[in-house]
Amino acid sequence: DELLHELGGSERVAEMTGRSHRMVKGQGRTWESEKRKKDNVRERQMFQDGEKRVAIISEAASTGISLHADRRAKTHHKR
Repeated sequence: DELLHELGGSERVAEMTGRSHRMVKGQGRTWESEKRKKDNVRERQMFQDGEKRVAIISEAASTGISLHADRRAKTHHKR
């Protein structure tokens, strides 16, 4: 959660995990629990399209997911 926060938060980082909650930095130095939408397919697409430049993926979510550059994606950045 701290890594996700340091890399720009859920607005900039695609998180593909099986988690239903995550910790987000609240006011000051406190961390608060936040419900997470488990939409790994959408997160993957946002990463592939360049809307999110960083992806965090867990072993549980990695089965069957490819993050390689794809001709069908909006962007063709090296991954």
